[in-house]
Amino acid sequence: MRVHEFQELFHRCEQLERKAYGAIGKEMEAIALFRNAKSEADLQEHLEQYERSHQACEQAMARYDQLSLLLPVALMRVSWEVYLQSSRSTVGV
Repeated sequence: MRVHEFQELFHRCEQLERKAYGAIGKEMEAIALFRNAKSEADLQEHLEQYERSHQACEQAMARYDQLSLLLPVALMRVSWEVYLQSSRSTVGV
């Protein structure tokens, strides 16, 4: 894995983070709508809207969490490989 590939992964991680925060905002809006509903029909409609936004929020956060947890591990692995290569090349000098 090369440096530019890590740049792309970090960029993707930032995108997923923004999407997760956006999904959290939509979920909070759905909660506010549900709380302010006046009729039984509105309560049911807003409850369904909340359930959809909650599911979307959970998925967005899971995608971000997966990449944000794996990215440092991959970076450490590549750093270790670079270190090993450089130490092998200096041993023969």
